[in-house]
Amino acid sequence: MSRSPRLVSALLCTCTAALAATLYGLAEAGHVTLAATFFKDSSAVVALLLVGALSTGLCGAVLGFFFGLLLGQRYVRARRAWWSFLLGIFAMLLWDMAVRWFADPPPFQDPFPFQGNTTVFAVIAALCSGGGIILGWRIRGRKPVFMGTVVILLLLFVRVGTGLGFPAARGEPQDGMPNVLWVTLDTTRADHIGAYGSRVSTPNFDTVAAQGVLFMKAFAQIAVTGPSHGTMLTGTGPWGHGVLLNGVPIPDDIPTLPELLRAHGYRCGAFVSAYVLDGDLGFSRGFDVYDDEFGWVKGSGALLPFRTTDMLRRHFFPDEVVERRAQDTVDAALQWLDGRQAPWFLWVHLFDPHGPYEPRNPMPGHTTRATPGIPGTSPWNRFTMLLRTCVRVWRVSQTWIT
Repeated sequence: MSRSPRLVSALLCTCTAALAATLYGLAEAGHVTLAATFFKDSSAVVALLLVGALSTGLCGAVLGFFFGLLLGQRYVRARRAWWSFLLGIFAMLLWDMAVRWFADPPPFQDPFPFQGNTTVFAVIAALCSGGGIILGWRIRGRKPVFMGTVVILLLLFVRVGTGLGFPAARGEPQDGMPNVLWVTLDTTRADHIGAYGSRVSTPNFDTVAAQGVLFMKAFAQIAVTGPSHGTMLTGTGPWGHGVLLNGVPIPDDIPTLPELLRAHGYRCGAFVSAYVLDGDLGFSRGFDVYDDEFGWVKGSGALLPFRTTDMLRRHFFPDEVVERRAQDTVDAALQWLDGRQAPWFLWVHLFDPHGPYEPRNPMPGHTTRATPGIPGTSPWNRFTMLLRTCVRVWRVSQTWIT
């Protein structure tokens, strides 16, 4: 057989598999867009949809190319296109299933039954693959294939709307209700703030303290980020709400300040700078916008290819800190605040004082002693992190083989 027909077959399968994977990525990105509480404008939505489509579409194209080379000209063109379309869909489903199956469970939460069991997953994957093969083989003819494609598209459309919650009702605001700005500084010592007598220069904080009220005896209830903020949000102590370590969710039966403010007509926004304040742990309750996305494209961390790299990073590099610089957090908060109607409640959490101690732009006349830097969220840092993860996976696999 000549090379040209085989390449034509590969091109056909590449396009159809890429189309299927692209549709899957668009469905996932659409679901993230509707379900996420991070601040998003039209440009952020378009960027997320493009990243979702391109990242999975590229993976589908690679699979389709090799699948087309394997098939060659053995079957009619329509049959090859249908099979490669199913390949793109089922490959994305199995990939998604694998990530959920082998991902480490959240801290202090039990895994679901058989999670991480390779044998059970292999059986499930074999059954799904067998079902896909039977589906592709049994459905023949233009009309059945068309109906099968429509059913798949409907299922993807349902995927967009699954798991969407409805926000609690907002009360009617009263005249004269004040706006509330709440800024929290992680791991900040009072003896390193000018208003408390330190020689460290903190002019902006000192101005606010001079024009307002300065509490000379204010104590954190617990020296852990998540539980400490949980205490401030709920008004109950650590032994009351039970959140004693990072990663433990706030109980659903304990109301939070944003929920109470929302009931009184406030619009609530939060912009945090550390992964330990993940909104899924209950910190986002009551907020209209809870921006805990640190990726270079908002929401991309919830897409399948990025969930895969994040899963590997958390497994092989569990001690790495994921955070966002204060300037980026403040910029996002100001963008949300611009033109916001009163009354509003805005929480801005800043993590820069936390170690590792590596300020980006030290103040003039100040020297710093830096510790190893944090892993950033720029494309280059994500790429280098992915390379390090691949090297680590390769070394582990070689250990298993030998």
